Amino acid sequence: MLRFIDRFRLFIGKKGFTLLEVLIVISITAIIAGMIFVTLNPLKRFQEGRNARRITDLMQIRRALEIYNVDVGGYPFSNFTAPNGYCDSSLGWFQSNSPSDHCYIGPLGPGSNPGQPVPGDYWYSTSNLQPLVVNGHISRLPTDPSGAGAKTHYYMYKPCKDGRGYLLRGVLENPLRPHWVFTHQNLMMDKDNNGTITAGELTAYKTCEGANLSTFPECIHADWDGDGDVDIADTALGAPFAGKATCS
Repeated sequence: MLRFIDRFRLFIGKKGFTLLEVLIVISITAIIAGMIFVTLNPLKRFQEGRNARRITDLMQIRRALEIYNVDVGGYPFSNFTAPNGYCDSSLGWFQSNSPSDHCYIGPLGPGSNPGQPVPGDYWYSTSNLQPLVVNGHISRLPTDPSGAGAKTHYYMYKPCKDGRGYLLRGVLENPLRPHWVFTHQNLMMDKDNNGTITAGELTAYKTCEGANLSTFPECIHADWDGDGDVDIADTALGAPFAGKATCS
């Protein structure tokens, strides 16, 4: 046994790696590790995972809304009373300062009235969607996987004033873009919530044409096709609704 160990030591002594060879091996290993890291791109995988969760959450809310509609004969809308910029969202805020600020995605998230609840990772206690939980159509209202304080990514719900339909939206990432679930998408254009798309609202909608959502996230409401930018195709989709009722 000792003779074998002596021979092994002699072999190592004669055949050991030089410093240059060790450095070459380390360099190659580092290059391979870097290539694997870039290929796997864990940040992108996390983003894709969160996006998948968002879409699943919105579909879960949609299923609950449809069951509610069958049971009650309409979609929940009982708290549709705020005259200016009504916004029902998973950040806990539900009213904006003005009609032009409806569900604005920005530094303050949707809604910014003094005295309102601090934005967080929850639906407000009087949210239109709470009846879904009360009636057992959904166990809990999901919130965005980004967690509390993520003011750019959240879920919002906007119903027709008579419960005939709704608009539900989440915000995906990389690139920043909306994911729509709706019966009447033009609800987003009706900023003053009077049930009709006015010429002024159409003009405000058109001002977002050409906007990059990463730079102007407040224009996400105008990205009707959800491709991450607001172009002439989006404007063309919204233009026909000028002067028409939102939920007709």
